[in-house]
Amino acid sequence: MDVRFRKAVGHDLAALQALARDTIDESYRQFIADEGVDWYLSGPLDEYLRRNLGHSIVAMVGDRFVGLAVCKDGLIDFLVIDYCLQRRGLGTALLGHCESVLFERHDLIRLESFEANAKANRFYMKNGWTRVRAVSDAMSGGRKWIFERSARSA
Repeated sequence: MDVRFRKAVGHDLAALQALARDTIDESYRQFIADEGVDWYLSGPLDEYLRRNLGHSIVAMVGDRFVGLAVCKDGLIDFLVIDYCLQRRGLGTALLGHCESVLFERHDLIRLESFEANAKANRFYMKNGWTRVRAVSDAMSGGRKWIFERSARSA
């Protein structure tokens, strides 16, 4: 698939919110209780994406949004790939693009992933990220892994 990346702009917001909601609805229920996912999808996710649109990078194939990442302050704060298109290299491509953008200004970058999200955690480790510590996540009531990657290891 020929994927390209660009910064998100205002008129992208509704489509990116829909992409994120659909992907989270399909994938997060495997490790977060339904009521937690339903709450997040009821408004907090849309508000988070609205507030962070200026830090967002979109992945596109043709005219279709296939992925979204929020990158700020040395942190990949959010990363999703269309649930129907996962395991086709798009996540690896978007992650690599985010790393390149962040390494322009930071020697060490990080991301967080739910401890129970085994699929994502394997993905990050396969792509050279190191799991450094676990922290409590007040919003979900669960735990998250903090992953780091240095420019030297990239």
